[in-house]
Amino acid sequence: MVAWHEKLGARIGLRVAGIGLLAFAWMACVWLQNMVRVSASAEDSPLQCLLAAAIFAGASAGLLLTFVGAGLWEPVMVSDRWATRVP
Repeated sequence: MVAWHEKLGARIGLRVAGIGLLAFAWMACVWLQNMVRVSASAEDSPLQCLLAAAIFAGASAGLLLTFVGAGLWEPVMVSDRWATRVP
């Protein structure tokens, strides 16, 4: 049986979701830039900090999904030292 992430639709969907997250980060960045320009105070508002965190998270996840895609679910080898041992 084929895993869900190995199907063509899932691979394309993950890449499209990554591009969507990058577009969200770009639009939020433009919004944040306009908020900072209009703001007269030198201090950051909580909304600006939250928006900056959302931009960072969206851009990070977007790049990850766009470039790695379904490779996120590929199995990796773990050394015996870190492997779970059932007593």
